Amino acid sequence: MARSCATCEHEDLSAIDRALRGGHPASIVASTYGLTASSVQRHRARHVSAALVPVVVSTGGSAPDAADVPPDPFADVGDVIGEDELGGSVLDRLERTAAYVQRQLLSGAVAGKPTQVINASREMRSLLEVIGRATGELGNDKAPTVAVLNVTTSAEWQRIQATMLRALLPFPEAATAVASALLELQEAPT
Repeated sequence: MARSCATCEHEDLSAIDRALRGGHPASIVASTYGLTASSVQRHRARHVSAALVPVVVSTGGSAPDAADVPPDPFADVGDVIGEDELGGSVLDRLERTAAYVQRQLLSGAVAGKPTQVINASREMRSLLEVIGRATGELGNDKAPTVAVLNVTTSAEWQRIQATMLRALLPFPEAATAVASALLELQEAPT
């Protein structure tokens, strides 16, 4: 059976995570909170998103106190896939995913990783497009198409017209009257 994470069970877990996300070295964080460096390193590798650790802050070997630990810029966003957030509406899940992708974009920019920035930008554009359509902020490309059908030029109408005029051949006056009416109908503006 796998051992539980000692860092996750620590009473100051949120401060530890904040320090790790701020880029403080695991050895300094470990000594500050009475943990082993290997435990904190495993915790960072397994439980703290790499996207949230954009830069390594040099502390000059001193332990971070509360004033040294930078505030978490994403504290109000929440985890992308927290245990309490597995459900929710599709829009909620899209917005959580967009927040995660935004963190990836920002961490790539800070770390100077242009490929990560480009990939995250593409994904963000797609997500924003889907969210915009879902919320109605963007127009809908799939608006109903109105098809205009000019019946007078269709082959079927031409066949019907010819059949009517042939049927009226024994009645020349009627044939002339119907032909004139059809011609007027064809030339009339719509």
